Amino acid sequence: MSGLARSIAVSGALVATLIARSGTPDELGRRYTKSTDETARDSALTKRLLHANGPLTFHLKAGNEAPGGRVNAWAYIPSRFDAHAPLHVIVLFHGFRNCISSYVSRGGEVCQPGSTSRTGYDLANQMERAESGAVLVVPEIAFDVVSSDPGKLGADGALHAFMTELLDQELAPYIGEHRSDDIERFSLMASSGGYQALVPALDHGGEHVTDLVLLDACYVYKKSPVGDFIFTSPDDFDASKHKVPKRFGVIYSHGAGAFDTSEIMRTDAEQWLTSHHREDLGTFFGKFERPRDEEPQGADFRAPVFAIFSHGWHDVIVERYFWQVVRASGI
Repeated sequence: MSGLARSIAVSGALVATLIARSGTPDELGRRYTKSTDETARDSALTKRLLHANGPLTFHLKAGNEAPGGRVNAWAYIPSRFDAHAPLHVIVLFHGFRNCISSYVSRGGEVCQPGSTSRTGYDLANQMERAESGAVLVVPEIAFDVVSSDPGKLGADGALHAFMTELLDQELAPYIGEHRSDDIERFSLMASSGGYQALVPALDHGGEHVTDLVLLDACYVYKKSPVGDFIFTSPDDFDASKHKVPKRFGVIYSHGAGAFDTSEIMRTDAEQWLTSHHREDLGTFFGKFERPRDEEPQGADFRAPVFAIFSHGWHDVIVERYFWQVVRASGI
């Protein structure tokens, strides 16, 4: 049991212990002092969260170097974050020709002088709209080029080192007693070309990933860690059989080249669940299965396995659906 879990268990049992047992005034005083200390720590944590000034940025040793010494990690602790609840973390990899500052912004920004404005998805407000308590992390990968090369984050153990430095050191003042080893749900997401960074990250630490979502980013699927994540056992995605079941989702459009691979994956996943008589675990809609003016809704993303086509433009997939996927997943 983690230190946090032990602390919660002791606090929860305090009143019952005092009622069930008598003790000397000194003993009772020590118990009440402990409870007061815990309350003070909670109050201090709340103040730190309130004064975090929204999103937090860092330059991590375990992260990729960005031009001009720019930050290489962005994190957002939403208002619903609960230091006493199980720790949930989402890592979202941005796509080609982008950078952290633009990707997380509302409407997009210029990443470097002389370039044009890149896409931005207002991620902090999306997390609030999703009513999620998960910590959202966006690492810097290839900076503002036609690539999403993971750099050092693609090496064996690199993502773990990145998360350890971020959670155990930089975010420690804001997340209470939680540490990287406490993560209960660990979601990897990629938008567009971000798949290029997600695949090696999944390959070198996939045993810890509980949720995998591709936002118009299903470029690699068969004979890859993505395929390995999906086609294990349907029971792995069943909440009645696991406290923390796996989840997998794909949202795709007709643009940006992910359509064909996404369609193949959708068909394979649907047939896989059908062959195991577990159709209840999946939701699937292809290009021709809905009217053009009917777009996916939040309820479509509640299934543990989903692959859903959107008629929307490639660049609006994250803006339109990220918060809905997060909310529907309950992360």
